[in-house]
Amino acid sequence: MVFNYISYVDIANTITVCETESFTRINVFFNSFAPCPQRLENLRDIDPKILHNQKLQDDLAAIEADMKGDGRTLVRPSGTEALIRVMVEAKTDTLLTRTMDALILRIQQEAEIN
Repeated sequence: MVFNYISYVDIANTITVCETESFTRINVFFNSFAPCPQRLENLRDIDPKILHNQKLQDDLAAIEADMKGDGRTLVRPSGTEALIRVMVEAKTDTLLTRTMDALILRIQQEAEIN
C-alpha cells in the first residue's frame, strides 16, 4: 500500500520551521490541507483470515494501483470484532465508489471460495 499523507512529524517540522522564520500564522499551513472523500465499510460474516491469501493481497494491491496515485486503500481485520474493515480515500467520489466496490467484490469472491 502506498500512503500519501502528512504525518505528525511533518506537521511538527513545519511548525518549527514556521516559528524559526517568524511566520505569524501557522494556519497558512493547515489551510493548505484539502480533505478527500473517504469511506469505511465493515464486512461482517467473512473470516478475516482470508486476508492472508497471497492472490487476494495481489488483487487488492492491483485495485489500489488502478487509482494511479489519486487515492489510497486500507484493508485490515478488525482488532476487536470478527470483520474486515475496508477504507478508501480518493480524489473524487467516482473513483472512491469504483475502488470500494471493486475491493468489496474481490473480498466477497474470495470468501465464497473458502
